[in-house]
Amino acid sequence: MKTIILYYSKHHGNTRKIVQAAYTAIDADILDISSPKAAKEDLSGYDRIGIASGIYGGSFHPEMIKYIKTHMRRKKQVFLMYTCTFDLPYYTRRILRVLEGTDARVIGKFCCRGLNTFGPFGFFGGVAKGHPDVNDLERAADFVRKLK
Repeated sequence: MKTIILYYSKHHGNTRKIVQAAYTAIDADILDISSPKAAKEDLSGYDRIGIASGIYGGSFHPEMIKYIKTHMRRKKQVFLMYTCTFDLPYYTRRILRVLEGTDARVIGKFCCRGLNTFGPFGFFGGVAKGHPDVNDLERAADFVRKLK
């Protein structure tokens, strides 16, 4: 099954770290959606698409939402990966709504903590320091290996 993991990782590279652990575990392609190459990428040749982002303002990054709206093809298997300070149920709500419009089948979600120095957290040196750690990266690799 041909797989690509799309990701957006802006501040500390938290999401990029879990994506790197995942793509090596299953021999997937990866694509940083902020790269110039991303605008031209054709996703139609992929059976499975991973969507990875940090959480920004309670949702996947707006650039990821925009990318999925313009590039996602219908009826794909999709898995979500994200990093955040604390996992809250509504973090995936917006991306799931976008995916509903593509008839995508979400086959799994992975979340782990990631260093956050945004706003007031920066005054204290951040929260979730040291994350994602080795255990988080191994869990990310295990997650993608077990996808059905």
